[in-house]
Formats: sequence, structure tokens, C-alpha cells
Amino acid sequence: MSKPIVVYRETIFEKSPEIEGKSPNKHNRFFIVVEPLEDAIYKAMLDGEISGNVEIKKKNIQLTKKLDELGMNHDEVKKLVLIHNRSMFIDATKGVQYMDEVMDMIKDAFKDVLEDGPLAREPCTKLKVKLVDVDLHEDPVHRGEGQVRPAVRWAIRQAMLKGNATMLEPKQVIRVDLPTEVMGEAIREIENRRGQVLDMKEERGASIITAKLPVSDMFGFDASLKSATSGKGFYSLIETTFEKLPRELFESVVKGIRKRKGLPEDIPKPEV
Repeated sequence: MSKPIVVYRETIFEKSPEIEGKSPNKHNRFFIVVEPLEDAIYKAMLDGEISGNVEIKKKNIQLTKKLDELGMNHDEVKKLVLIHNRSMFIDATKGVQYMDEVMDMIKDAFKDVLEDGPLAREPCTKLKVKLVDVDLHEDPVHRGEGQVRPAVRWAIRQAMLKGNATMLEPKQVIRVDLPTEVMGEAIREIENRRGQVLDMKEERGASIITAKLPVSDMFGFDASLKSATSGKGFYSLIETTFEKLPRELFESVVKGIRKRKGLPEDIPKPEV
């Protein structure tokens, strides 16, 4: 009845400056840095070698060894407290009083942002969020959930915006089987949809094309492929991946998502 919804991902490709988030009552401060998660670690999560969602409540020797092998800084490995949506939260603070009492609230705020990013309220991924310092009020009444979570959420989102937050679009890697004589028509159909031909080969008298297409341009592809190849071509899904959205499409995609969700269409910018 309407065009299906495509779920994008929000992320960053450069390290943010240190951002200070203040609680609504101004009595608590959280200092946060966000940077891209290392490619090797992210790939290990995609491949299932490391869980993309795990809370580290005690020493995990197997995880520590794997992260060390992948080249992650050992001090960061020791301070890792949570993995969520293939992103990491690291507590790099030292000797902060009352930290144990607010840590669960801080982790909940981290999860909130990963489900609800700053650009278009899409899920976030491939982030390393580091809490570098905290200043907490001595009275527990002034450091409750209503003070901690908004401050940490704001700081993470601002850090992402300062790190030039961008969108990852889902893409499908597909296999197209068809007779060789209609291969040109199939390739044109793929390229007209911002697709990329990855490989072509012949097998048992038929041609096989491996291609990668954006999910947003895939709607109606099956019918178009059948039409272009006189019903002789068909495709199957190999895998789905996420890649950086082209810069020329960034603004229109983000504004389109925000409009669909009933948000103001202006793309958020970091506050001064």
C-alpha cells in the first residue's frame, strides 16, 4: 500500500572532542568522548566472533584475549563495561565517588542513544563511547535517574554531532541467474538502481552476476528484472551489509526520515 520503510544506521567516522553533559539541576557533570569502533572489531562482531550485545559484569578472559588479538588498547579492554548494537561503552574514569550508584543509569542512557540516534532517531552502530570523567553531587537526591540519563544522552548525541555523524544505508549482495544473451539488460537494471556489479561468471551454460544494491532502490527490482530479461532472470539474496550513505543523498534521506517520524525537518547541528 506504501513504500516499505528502510531502517538506516547512524555512526561517526572521526573522533569527537570531549563533551560535557550537565544534569538538569546542574549538580552533576559527565565528560564523554565518542570515536569510531575499530574496523577489525566491528567485523568480528558481524562475523559472530564477538557478541554484538553483552554486559561485562565480571572478568571475561575469552573476550579480553580476542580484543587484544584484534589490536584494541589493553587499558580500554580492561575498562570495557558494555557492548550494545555492536558498539562499546568504556568507563575510563578514575576514583569517582558514588560511581557504582549511577553506573546502571549511565549504561541505560548509552543504550537509549544507540536505539535513538541524534540525526534521525535511527539506531546507532560501530561506536566507541568513553566516559572520561564524572563529577557527582554528594546528596543522592540530586543524582537520580532524571538527572543522570538526560545528561549522558545529551553528551553522547552532541559528541556524535561534533564527530560529523552520518548515516549507513543497508545494501543487499545478490546473485542473479540468467541466460547470457540477456545479461546486458540485467546489468543495466542493476546500475540504474545505484547497484554495483561485483562479479560475473558462466556456469553450465548460464550466467551468474553477483551485485550489491541499496535496499532503498530494491523495491520493484524483481518485477523489473523479469521484465528486462523476458522472465528468464531471477535473483537470490546472499547477504545484507551497511555502507556509508553517499554525501549527495545525506540531506534528503535524513530529512525524509525525520518527516516520516513527525520530527522537525531541519537536520540537528552540534550546539555551541
